[in-house]
Amino acid sequence: MNPILFNYLLTRYRSSSRAVTKLYEYYYPLIVRYIDRQFRGKVDGKDIAQQFFIKLFEIKPKFVRAPTAWVYTIARNMALDKLRKDKRLVYSDMDNGECGEFRLSDKALIALEGLSESEQKIIYLRYWERFRLKEIAELLNEKYDAVKYHHRIAKNKLKIHFREEEK
Repeated sequence: MNPILFNYLLTRYRSSSRAVTKLYEYYYPLIVRYIDRQFRGKVDGKDIAQQFFIKLFEIKPKFVRAPTAWVYTIARNMALDKLRKDKRLVYSDMDNGECGEFRLSDKALIALEGLSESEQKIIYLRYWERFRLKEIAELLNEKYDAVKYHHRIAKNKLKIHFREEEK
């Protein structure tokens, strides 16, 4: 959604049912898909989407430059809070090699340590979470070309690392 339209609807959603309808129809399916993909069924995407729109009525509207990334961030944080509350999953960073249920081999961890933090995020989102590069650019609030470049560089670093290890 266009940031200008999003911010206009955000300022009017308390007084206009049309604004609420437009925001809901556009973002509800995106949130459900994102949460279902990100948390693989541990959290109900429909539940989080409903909670997101309830929370939207409680916040003060302010200008949002990247609406989709903003919505995804809030929805992800809400899902993590729900998981922590339910004590079903202790969320951990990539620092210790665990991403949700994934456990990486020592060789893979060593290879990933050779990447910058942004390259690690891009590789994780692309290959574990199956996001497209365009979606990753929105999530990280970066330009598509920059994400594409970092993805290519990270893949090349990993290839070089594993080629050297084979020798």
